[in-house]
Amino acid sequence: MKVNKNNCSKYVRTGETCNYSLFTTPRHQHEQRESGVKGVMNSISTHGVIAAISCRKSKSDNSKFEVYNGQHTLQACRRLNVPVVYNVFENVSNRVIMAIHGA
Repeated sequence: MKVNKNNCSKYVRTGETCNYSLFTTPRHQHEQRESGVKGVMNSISTHGVIAAISCRKSKSDNSKFEVYNGQHTLQACRRLNVPVVYNVFENVSNRVIMAIHGA
């Protein structure tokens, strides 16, 4: 696999918030499974939040972030009313997101 080492990281910053309305889920994402959300809720209840969600600036609303990895974690944090940890990335296309999820 060829890697462009000059522009490898698309990471921008990390944040933590209880303002869940900052996040949207793109229409092309898979539907959330209730069992997946409950599994993450159990994990958070036992161990705390140990994984960040990945997002990018929303293309339709610049004040929001589109979650492309971690929808179950976001939903679990919302239900438990605990802060969600999020990583913001830039220049992440829909094609890249589909590749991450094996589509």
